[in-house]
Amino acid sequence: MKIFDYGATGMYSCLFYNLYSASSTTTQGRSCNSAAALFCESFLNNNVPFGSLNELIEFIHNVLNEEHHYNDADIITIHASVDECFFKLMATTGFGWIPSEDDMFIIWEIVTKLNQSQLDRLFYKDNLFHFIDNKPVAEAILYLLQTLKEPFMDPNNPPEEIEEALKEFCDVLKEYVYYDKQIIDRLGKMDSLIRSVSILQDTDSAVISLDGWYQYVRNMCAGIPMAIKNQDIDALEFIENGNIVTSEPITPVEEYSFLDDDMIERDRLINPVTIIPQDGLRYSIINIISYCLTVLVNDYMAKYCNNSHSTNDVPCLITMKNEFLNRIGPSSSDAA
Repeated sequence: MKIFDYGATGMYSCLFYNLYSASSTTTQGRSCNSAAALFCESFLNNNVPFGSLNELIEFIHNVLNEEHHYNDADIITIHASVDECFFKLMATTGFGWIPSEDDMFIIWEIVTKLNQSQLDRLFYKDNLFHFIDNKPVAEAILYLLQTLKEPFMDPNNPPEEIEEALKEFCDVLKEYVYYDKQIIDRLGKMDSLIRSVSILQDTDSAVISLDGWYQYVRNMCAGIPMAIKNQDIDALEFIENGNIVTSEPITPVEEYSFLDDDMIERDRLINPVTIIPQDGLRYSIINIISYCLTVLVNDYMAKYCNNSHSTNDVPCLITMKNEFLNRIGPSSSDAA
């Protein structure tokens, strides 16, 4: 017996067309895709505003009751003040709800009663760029980049020399920045949200911009020696066979100016299919956060399935995979 999928039952000319099946499948798909996109908006730029006082208070309650696996003294060197924490919470509003003076007074009363650890945990949740300003976190990023023997080209397979350190870095982000609670009104927020990260959505995929992360981390790397700053890569060999073949740059210099577009273009004209050191550093910076995003978004979507009561004895079947620089061929598929 032929089992028709959504592509058939959603076609009005199909013998088995069902209006309700088509609409429910589309709605579920939109809900799933919106959950993934809003996760990226929240995690990367704190860009999902609270829609009510109750939602904001629930956020505070959830964050303050999370399990702690790391000692704040080992991670946090820049402590948040009461004013900074309050302003961060107030700045994350505006979706159908603008706090009144009474609302703000309630939040202020809550914030002023928190200890320093609670203030820090609340301030850095969904606040990635302020979090990586902490010296141990910034040093961890630079350690990953300096430890690389060759550019980090495949976000799904980190090089052996940084594998354990990258997992540890991801765990730190998971505890301090990642907020795993679901957004209930995800469809409404996705439709009206002014996006800053999720720039394009398809039926089963979301294209996000990591330029903010790249520019921020790139500025941290200026003047710091790294092996990947002094290597060219054969792009065709990597695309066709997945092998990273490095060589010394054709035009070696002690330090590359990442703002000098003329120099970059002249290097490319020597061999257009060569990934020059500027590219190798760029891919490495992007793939560090891409690896973490893959881990965290799959955790988030597993919770989405669990909240939708679609797991039971069957594990979550939604797999969000990163396909940045994925080789082109029959095996490639849509990414989310």
